[in-house]
Amino acid sequence: MHYARQNARNSSNIFLEFLNSKATRMFLLYSLSTLIKGILAGVMVSLGCVAYLSTSSKYLGSALCSIGLFAVFSYGLDLFTAKVGYVTVQKSRKNIQLFPMFIGNLLGAVFSSLVLGFTQISDKLSERSASLCDNILESNVWSLLILSFFGGVLIFIATDSFKNATNNAQKYLGVFLAVMVLVLSNFEHSVADVFYLSMADEWSILAVAYILVITVGNALGAVVIPLTHKAVGLIRANLHKS
Repeated sequence: MHYARQNARNSSNIFLEFLNSKATRMFLLYSLSTLIKGILAGVMVSLGCVAYLSTSSKYLGSALCSIGLFAVFSYGLDLFTAKVGYVTVQKSRKNIQLFPMFIGNLLGAVFSSLVLGFTQISDKLSERSASLCDNILESNVWSLLILSFFGGVLIFIATDSFKNATNNAQKYLGVFLAVMVLVLSNFEHSVADVFYLSMADEWSILAVAYILVITVGNALGAVVIPLTHKAVGLIRANLHKS
């Protein structure tokens, strides 16, 4: 009994030392900042969704929807689908932050839907969201995976264009066109879909499972271009060596 208490005390001391270490505090604070920026990113994406739902023209709505991604990039917010594309080319420390980032995005989308539920436009948003949710919930896993894959590709194009463009026209046009194509092609975006499901109050076990599928599809699509560049670089490097 005494031996068990001693082990428990030692384990407790080790855990407290771990929590009090500078590295742990830095990690937790960094994760908290990522979570907060992730929540705001989810809110911005939700604003884009509201703009889309508020117009009768799908073309105009898809154009206005780009305000969400534009705000995310302009204010340096953390959006999972925009950051996950760099998972193969950045340090593992940044990759770990994808989890609090994603949680923050979901919280931001859910929070936005709850707040908008108290407004006079809630009925209109709920009705139109329900229509979009029906398309998701009546779909199958493979269809959602493919549609979300291409959605991930487009979000990476928008992200990388904004990040590496040599002029402002290319920077903003990349975001604008990518979002328009995503919306008009009925591709899927996990954070936007969370907002629609929350706005329409269509949550179920199936809905949660489908959001996970869409998230995986977005991530797979986002890494295609970076992985291709990396693979081509390795092939060319080996050619030069030989």
